Amino acid sequence: SDGMAHDLLQQLAAHLDHSYADNTNLVDESHWRAWEEIAAELGTPAWRTDVASHSGADPAGYRNEQILMALALLMKYVRMHPRSHSDPAADPNSAMAMVRGVCRAHARRGITLAQPRLAARALRGLCRAYVDEHGVRDVRRKKPLDNVKIAGMLNTPEGAVFRGATWTWASYAGTAHRAWLSTLSEGGERKDEIAKKNADTPFVRGRLTFASLVWKLNGVEVAAPSMAQLDAMSEAGGDGVYLKHGRAKNDFFGAFFAATPSFHPFSVNSPRCAARALRELERAAALAPAARASTPLFGPTVGAEFTHAEVEAAFFHMLHCGGGVPEAELDDFSIHSLRIFVACALMACGVARPVIKRLLRWRGDESLEIYARLNDDEWRTHVRSTYAARVDSTVAARLASIGPIDLEQIAPRLAAWRA
Repeated sequence: SDGMAHDLLQQLAAHLDHSYADNTNLVDESHWRAWEEIAAELGTPAWRTDVASHSGADPAGYRNEQILMALALLMKYVRMHPRSHSDPAADPNSAMAMVRGVCRAHARRGITLAQPRLAARALRGLCRAYVDEHGVRDVRRKKPLDNVKIAGMLNTPEGAVFRGATWTWASYAGTAHRAWLSTLSEGGERKDEIAKKNADTPFVRGRLTFASLVWKLNGVEVAAPSMAQLDAMSEAGGDGVYLKHGRAKNDFFGAFFAATPSFHPFSVNSPRCAARALRELERAAALAPAARASTPLFGPTVGAEFTHAEVEAAFFHMLHCGGGVPEAELDDFSIHSLRIFVACALMACGVARPVIKRLLRWRGDESLEIYARLNDDEWRTHVRSTYAARVDSTVAARLASIGPIDLEQIAPRLAAWRA
């Protein structure tokens, strides 16, 4: 019936919208507004629905769509301002983000646009022109933390005041802050995994809860440990806690990493220990087993979940008052600095690159290349090792010629060897 078809179409539209992350949809709204203005100026519809043009069945239409997207890229770029006052010009890749957003907007309505190959080629020209005029972009990536700063953060003085807030460990929020900081210092989770975007964001399944913790006590897995069991934890017995990963930006459906949890070993005297901090959080929450699956793991109170703003405020509070970083330099760091720290620390310890990828749950090599940075001492060691290195490799083209081979002459010899 018409009514059923209408309802199904509405459901389909909702699911198509939900196929992209909420943040992506939000950004694409601004991309679409910019695209509508450009399309209006060029005197053409914003919605591109000619299947023959996009499939190439209509060569002239296909060429038109390619040129349209390339022109839109240029028009967007000339109107852009640099994201930072320190940047000499806008990043051309940011203009291309609008083109990709337009493609996604059509995909949400079941329309597959032709790949914007001409726009991509124009982007390469824009990037070359940028480098010719301004030089290579100096990407300001966040600095990694180190063990000294993290130890200082975990020892932030009680009552330390920063930006009008007073620090206290003697609260559930303080215990939760210690727990997520200790956990991220070992597992390198992302901010989105431990906190929701804002106060209006509802708690949904797939987020970290107390049910994400399974304790390994005396060789036995315990999903809801008693206080007595937690008190009896032993380093010698190999005790610790498994953290079952929830949804992440590179694994929204839990198809890659949710099945294999991280293990945080228990330690008594180490400067920091995620298992020890999570044990204190368990004590503070004192949850009934039935409540574990619905209670967020990290929050200001039992049953609540931290927001991005709350964990960021706590991070900078601890980093300044405990870690000793001057306020003017705080912008060099972010919560992601903990993830970078873990990557750099593992590399410094000689951990194999595939293992680092697995421990930090990277699906590709790009992030590994960006964040797993060599320490200065390692550079020094490797460079010095070249001073006495012996190199004698060659290639086939540089070998002395052995001349033509007379197969008739060597055939009897080969036959003799076979015999």
